[in-house]
Amino acid sequence: MKRDTCLGPVCRPGGFSLTEKMLTFAGFPEGAKLADLGCGQGATLAYLAEHTSFEAVGVEQEESFCDGQRILRADAARLPFEAETLDGVLLECSLSRMEAPEEVLAECFRVLKNRGAVCISDMISNGEEQKLTGVLGRLERRESQEERFLAAGFQIENFWDASRELREFWGQLLFDGRACELPALLGADRAMLKRARCGYGLWILRKDI
Repeated sequence: MKRDTCLGPVCRPGGFSLTEKMLTFAGFPEGAKLADLGCGQGATLAYLAEHTSFEAVGVEQEESFCDGQRILRADAARLPFEAETLDGVLLECSLSRMEAPEEVLAECFRVLKNRGAVCISDMISNGEEQKLTGVLGRLERRESQEERFLAAGFQIENFWDASRELREFWGQLLFDGRACELPALLGADRAMLKRARCGYGLWILRKDI
């Protein structure tokens, strides 16, 4: 597993390999205009600038991460983009931590061009749904999440189960001697996680009107 998965600028299952997989599934055209919502310090933006022809901008609420150009300070539920101007939106391990996911998805639908795509990677509960206080946010069943996507007007074009990458991510934390950090990092104890039966998934949502 790539070291940047949990110790470098990317702290999410699968690192950039899952970013690459989502981009492949979405099939964005050369020079596509993308927005990365909840982009953190902009690791994915830097990756896209180096490895693709896409024009990408980040949206983040943490003021210290924002420069007003590459990363804009804004609420994902009130995006600073005109309607039908973007080819794609990325939500990498971030939608589950946003307080108003329905509003975020509505904004994604508004700013996307027809046939534009939302690329989502996020946690899944295969058992009891939970709302956590750490980096995981909501743990919802796949069915619950997909009902929300459909209600926002999107077609679910692709789903890929990335639970193996989640297990590798947690295993790497344990291997690196960071097991003591997990309860605070996740905002959950072992019993809660056992009831949730955590998984991880990728979705491609398509706006087709």
